[in-house]
Amino acid sequence: MKKYAILLFICFPSFGQTVDLKIQADKILQQGDNFYRLLVANSKTLQLNNTDDLIFSYKENEQLVSIVFPKDKSNKILRTVRFDWKSLEMISDNKESRTETETERLFKKMVLNMYASTMYFPLPKSFWAIIENQDGAFSAYLIPRQESSTELILGNDFLFKYKPNGEFKDFKHLHSNAIPIPTKFQNKDELEGTLHTHANRNDDFITALDIATILSYKQKVDWTRHLVTSNKYVSVFDMDKMTLEIITRKDYEARTGKKLKL
Repeated sequence: MKKYAILLFICFPSFGQTVDLKIQADKILQQGDNFYRLLVANSKTLQLNNTDDLIFSYKENEQLVSIVFPKDKSNKILRTVRFDWKSLEMISDNKESRTETETERLFKKMVLNMYASTMYFPLPKSFWAIIENQDGAFSAYLIPRQESSTELILGNDFLFKYKPNGEFKDFKHLHSNAIPIPTKFQNKDELEGTLHTHANRNDDFITALDIATILSYKQKVDWTRHLVTSNKYVSVFDMDKMTLEIITRKDYEARTGKKLKL
């Protein structure tokens, strides 16, 4: 009988109202794929760059732009690498220093604030930042940088909020702990996938950050499916098929004949 490797999360966000599960799943999957592309651009730029400077990537039309900049408050971009959004292939690599654009100035201001925060708070010291513009203000996700070939880490991620001018507003822990998931299992033929639980919450789903992290390891793992269970729902992510299904625990248990435990 195939089974799931089970792990545990404590997750803070929850939903207090009825939601359309198909719409929610499509939204999370698309956001996760977008985040994944930004993480790939960061990693590829890191491989090109042998300094301790900061790296940040953003989407510009149908390209990914990765900028390298110093940790001090200068107005310089030290290197600019461009990738195709769909293929993730590198288009250009400009090693000439240049002045930041206004958009990059805002991005840098927030990333530098996040970097400074790691000096004073128990935050991951090595991280990637993903920034979204939401109605003029900004949501910035701090994600631990993946540095192991034998396990991927889900969780220990944070959400920073910034005002339209890039000034810090607040931040919160998204997952209260980090869970290492092995990339390989000895009993892989018996393993259907991996699973983690959002405990003590009513309506938690898999997150876009989870999906992005898992996708960034898709060439290193010998499993293809990951489940997230909560009190009410089960999220089923298949990275080979690039599908995400969110169903109720009751429907999942009826479909599979398996009783889930929290």
